[in-house]
Amino acid sequence: MSKDTFCTFVIPTRNDSYGEFSPEDFKNYLQVFVDQLSGSARNFEINVVQWNNIEQNPCLSELKKFIRHAENVRINFFSVPKIFHDQILHSEKKPLCCEAAVNVGLRRATGEFCCVKVQDAFYSSALINWLRQGTVEHGRLYRAIRADHVVQRTLGFNERDLADAEVHRYQQSGTYSTNACGDFMLMSKDMFIRIRGWADPGVVVSTGSDGITLARAICHGLTETILPMDFIVWKRCHPNMYRMRMGSGPPKAWVAYILRIKERFRTFPPAVICHRVFLFLKIVVSGVTNLPNAKERGVPVDNFARYSLKFYFNLMFSRIHNGNSINWGLPDHEFNVH
Repeated sequence: MSKDTFCTFVIPTRNDSYGEFSPEDFKNYLQVFVDQLSGSARNFEINVVQWNNIEQNPCLSELKKFIRHAENVRINFFSVPKIFHDQILHSEKKPLCCEAAVNVGLRRATGEFCCVKVQDAFYSSALINWLRQGTVEHGRLYRAIRADHVVQRTLGFNERDLADAEVHRYQQSGTYSTNACGDFMLMSKDMFIRIRGWADPGVVVSTGSDGITLARAICHGLTETILPMDFIVWKRCHPNMYRMRMGSGPPKAWVAYILRIKERFRTFPPAVICHRVFLFLKIVVSGVTNLPNAKERGVPVDNFARYSLKFYFNLMFSRIHNGNSINWGLPDHEFNVH
């Protein structure tokens, strides 16, 4: 495999059955992905970030010996110990902080482009063919739609079976829609560096980080490109998927987020708080006055308003405009690479 890597895919996961997804399931899904990318003239990299690993359980890197390898696909395993997870607000509520795990993988990516991939998803053949040989530009952010398919266990990938399965499609309704944008968001590694990685609110129970990441990329000049309808991310659906995502119990996402803002406020002098509140209100007024222009451009106003307010709120009351932190992706730490 040459040194030039076209795209790095980052997969956050754990070495247990988190999300009702066993290591055996992970191996099967990873094998399908490697087989799909195999034989392309482009070189790919897969960074698997094992977050908050359980020391008593085997490392996922041991699965490499059971995977058929491809010359143009390199697989790296990073193991992040529990001590880093414990530093996150309300870490006891959920064992996986996807945003932080993703940033570890993005920091260490060698690809010209990067994309975050959930562990329990397949890419349609049309999407794979585009990744293998399609035109990808640095000034664009590429998105694909998601379809949830209900399966008990998948040992292989047959797209015809998925087409007949019970499916719920998440359609992209146009520019500035954040609907399911985190399931496929491909942009250059340079842009991920500029926006300081995936938006990380610093709390383990959160929602909307993918929308904030999208907002930051667009605000830095990228053109959003929604791929054709047959470019599908087939995501495995199970009854507890959202319960697992939101954690084991209270505080709920919005409560945890407010607590995070409260913690942040403690570090701000009163003058800074007043200035940010004023600036927030000013930007909200500006955003409202821009709604007619957005409508003329064909942007759904409801999505634009919801998306804009969420972004502005984060902009004022966290450090989202500077990235999630100075040390996003924990660059000063060396994690085990297998």
